[in-house]
Amino acid sequence: MTKSCLTALLLACTCFVGAKERFNDPFSPTSQPSNRQLANPIAAESPLSQATGCDVNNLRLIDNLPLAQLNVIGLIHYADHSVVLWTTPDEVIIDSRLNDVISQDQWQIIAIETQRIVLQHCQTPSLQRSIPL
Repeated sequence: MTKSCLTALLLACTCFVGAKERFNDPFSPTSQPSNRQLANPIAAESPLSQATGCDVNNLRLIDNLPLAQLNVIGLIHYADHSVVLWTTPDEVIIDSRLNDVISQDQWQIIAIETQRIVLQHCQTPSLQRSIPL
C-alpha cells in the first residue's frame, strides 16, 4: 500500500477513530485555540532535527520516507480537508499540504509540542501562532 493510499484511507476513516471535531483555521486572525483535550495525550514527540525554515527546499515531505518507518500520531481537521501528522524513528513529519500552507503564508515551524505545533512568522519573528493537535 502506498503512502498516498494510506493517507486517503486514514482521512476517509476519521469518523471511526474518534476524530470528528473541527479545529479553527490557525491562520485566521480570529482563530481561537481549541479547548479540546486529548483522551490519550501524546507523552512526547521527538524534537525537530532542524526547523522547517521559510525556504521551500527545507520542507520534509512524507513521500521521501519508507512506509514501514511512518506512524500516524494525529490529524488536524479543517472545513474541507484534514492534515495527517506522522512520526519517523527520529522526528515528526508534517503532511505536505500543511507545509504548502505554511510556506505560502510565510510561517515556519519552530517547535512541535505534546498538544500543539508552534509557528513563527518569517518576516516578523516576534509573531507566533500555534496549531492545536
